[in-house]
Amino acid sequence: MPATETELRDPAPSRDVANRIVDATTCATHFAHEAQLAKSMIQDTVEDKIYAAKRALKLARRRVDQLDEYKDDVVRYVKRRPLVSTALALATGLMVGVACGWVIGHRRHGEGERLLENR
Repeated sequence: MPATETELRDPAPSRDVANRIVDATTCATHFAHEAQLAKSMIQDTVEDKIYAAKRALKLARRRVDQLDEYKDDVVRYVKRRPLVSTALALATGLMVGVACGWVIGHRRHGEGERLLENR
């Protein structure tokens, strides 16, 4: 027996609307859950970064304190042995000067050779 037009239509149109409402509610719940997870991940990341920044600040403070102690040690050493300190500073300056002169001279010599090769 052939189906009539009224039988082919959805017998309960309100059921279709109800399913759409349920689907929309399910999607909204899912998105709310995803948003909560994203919020939690962001909070964790921010807390981790804040903790790392605090640790870095503490480490920097320790290093500053160590530098202050080192400076005090150097001042004490210079006061106890002024001639040795002066000789050490002179030798260090002389070595740095010789090294800088050698590097500058070596560069100029290398540049001259390159200029001659390019001609």
